[in-house]
Amino acid sequence: MPKLELPCLPLKVKADEVKELVQEELDENNWGEIEVPTPEIDLIPYYVFSFDSYSEVEEEKSKIRNVEESSQGTSSLNAVKNSLDDVIAEMVNPDGIQTSFDEPSKVKVNVKNPRFTLEEAKGVAQIKIAAQEKVPKSNVHIHGMRLVYVPFWVYKIELDEDNEIKLRINGFSGEFEGEESGIPYQGSTATELAKETLSDLRSAEGWSTFLTNWGKDLVLLFQPSKDHPNRWMMILVLLLIALFLLALGFVKLPTPQ
Repeated sequence: MPKLELPCLPLKVKADEVKELVQEELDENNWGEIEVPTPEIDLIPYYVFSFDSYSEVEEEKSKIRNVEESSQGTSSLNAVKNSLDDVIAEMVNPDGIQTSFDEPSKVKVNVKNPRFTLEEAKGVAQIKIAAQEKVPKSNVHIHGMRLVYVPFWVYKIELDEDNEIKLRINGFSGEFEGEESGIPYQGSTATELAKETLSDLRSAEGWSTFLTNWGKDLVLLFQPSKDHPNRWMMILVLLLIALFLLALGFVKLPTPQ
């Protein structure tokens, strides 16, 4: 198995596990007919670091500035997107960082290059933490910064002709990037809705319930106007007649004894 010599988190979530996870998300969002494609792996560089920050208050008379509040924490800087990510920082344990990445067989691995050096990253992180903590840049100290690559499984899924989405799953934690997978829910198509409605109309009870709910919706939809005060009533009557004729083929009326 080929190896890439770089500091990284291990790939704990294997191909079969992540495929099952993606399939479950597709099923839950009504895209179960779509076949899960072959994924790739992106190795994303993060600068992980610790920081100290403090705010000051100035005494009115002496003009001496004293420390009002201080805080410490850890964070990480995505070296591609140039954004802070506290979640990644929580995953990184110095003892768990590997010195090389084992490439899985038959999977393309893309190594993303950092957009800035370690020294540049310290300056960027200092500015971003200062904005986050609402303190001056000079009141933020960055230390212990190191570069770590994080593996992400990447799936490009074509939901339909005009809708392709990219799913990214953290190969270390098994979590989707972001709060949700990003797969939109697919509602029933017009044909499916028609089949469901006609199936409900096979019983007299279903027919009665449908008409009651449908009538209420139409009353709200077709409001009378000055020119046509009975507009909704005319439309309602016409649609009732059409549905009645359609339902005759599906509703078995009781025969006299």
